Amino acid sequence: MTADALHTQRAHAHFLVEQKDTHYAFTVKRSQPIPYAQLKTLPWDKATAKFYDRSHGNGRLETRAVQALTVTPLGIDFPHAAQIVRHRTCVKRGGRTRETVYVLTDLTSITACAPTVPRGPPAHRTVMVTAAHSAGASRQRSGVEPESLRRPRP
Repeated sequence: MTADALHTQRAHAHFLVEQKDTHYAFTVKRSQPIPYAQLKTLPWDKATAKFYDRSHGNGRLETRAVQALTVTPLGIDFPHAAQIVRHRTCVKRGGRTRETVYVLTDLTSITACAPTVPRGPPAHRTVMVTAAHSAGASRQRSGVEPESLRRPRP
């Protein structure tokens, strides 16, 4: 299950993995200063799983760089987290805008592969496919999302 930054909470991770037996991919943005600062200081230069894309269209140049790190040696304090993905987007159209988003997931490179990647916005798919890129065999988990996530937003 992919979720925006609002749902990046320890209780949600416990609920999804332990009670619903499903995987998660939670977004961490600047609006969450403590986890964002912690993830920003990780050794991203040592990331082995990398994806880079540059595209032209609609009068702009868009560059995306995605990197993944394994959580185990990093000591990240988030329930069941196995990988962290950094997704950087730089758009040049007149001026330049840059956005960095992190994704915490319980998927390891061994358990992840394209068929287990949830459908979602293009940025989520890019991040999850990159996290799953080097995977071998997998076991897809399924479950039902919490009721608060099933209800349509007003």
